Amino acid sequence: MLDAARDLMDSRSFDEIAVREIPDRLGLAKGTVYRYFGSKEEVFLSVLDQDLADYAGEMVTALRPLSGTDDIEAVTEAITACTVARPRLCQLMALLPTVLERNVSEPAAFQFKTTVAAAIKETSEAVGDALPCLDRAAIPALVVTFYSLVTGLWTTAHPHAAVASAMADPGLAFLKIDFGEHLYASLRALLKGSC
Repeated sequence: MLDAARDLMDSRSFDEIAVREIPDRLGLAKGTVYRYFGSKEEVFLSVLDQDLADYAGEMVTALRPLSGTDDIEAVTEAITACTVARPRLCQLMALLPTVLERNVSEPAAFQFKTTVAAAIKETSEAVGDALPCLDRAAIPALVVTFYSLVTGLWTTAHPHAAVASAMADPGLAFLKIDFGEHLYASLRALLKGSC
């Protein structure tokens, strides 16, 4: 079911997806989703849960060759590349505080927050290994700040159609941002200011 949800999310926005489409893709009865998940939000929170764990592992792998280098540019490039390559993850992270966490059970929330904590720990260790200039105790807070940057920048870089149309006006063009460029610049400034 999560694979079907991923496929749907890769082709449309969350708002355009109906829960019934998940079992329809699998040839299952409409109520099947609710045997395993309490809501549409829980389905996609579970997708994000798995995506976040994979993402943390990918970042650790990307940072491993940079261990001990204190190369802020290379670390920033590696993290930004891993993030930009995962638009579904970014979209779900942007939905997390205002949509996905609003209609989930406590066990689903606990499971997800456990994954978040593990991802932050794993990523923090890799960042600390790559950038010994950082205070190890402060790195988890930096990672949380980075996740907040992803959430805010993704939302800003991907406005709804009416907002995007309004920003086509030359006087408003400066409000458009490129997600990757802004993420890179923000992360670089965060790391430089912390080393």
